[in-house]
Amino acid sequence: MQIKDVETSNTGLDVDNVTKIYETQKGNILALDNISLHVKPNEFLALLGTSGCGKSTLLRIICGLEKTTEGKIINQGKTITGPGADRGMVFQAYNLFPWMTISENIQFGLKQKKHLVDK
Repeated sequence: MQIKDVETSNTGLDVDNVTKIYETQKGNILALDNISLHVKPNEFLALLGTSGCGKSTLLRIICGLEKTTEGKIINQGKTITGPGADRGMVFQAYNLFPWMTISENIQFGLKQKKHLVDK
């Protein structure tokens, strides 16, 4: 992993000055504060830290499941604006989307790749 002032590239993954603030009734919670890093293609990255430090929040943003408060994520030269078939995440829970059935969860990836058409 290279931590750097991100100079976006067309290869790899760039996390560019990402901040995430959750707004709650009790006040704002700063989950990520100005995070920048670059992961080269075929490079392996491990995120380590204590519970509540923002690891899962960063992964959810990279996967497009959450939006940043500030900053951007660029994968292979394209800004991430939502979920995509070019990224995946293994969740701690057994289901991807809890509001979907097991079958619908399995079909989700296939539909993204256009290997399965809704009936």
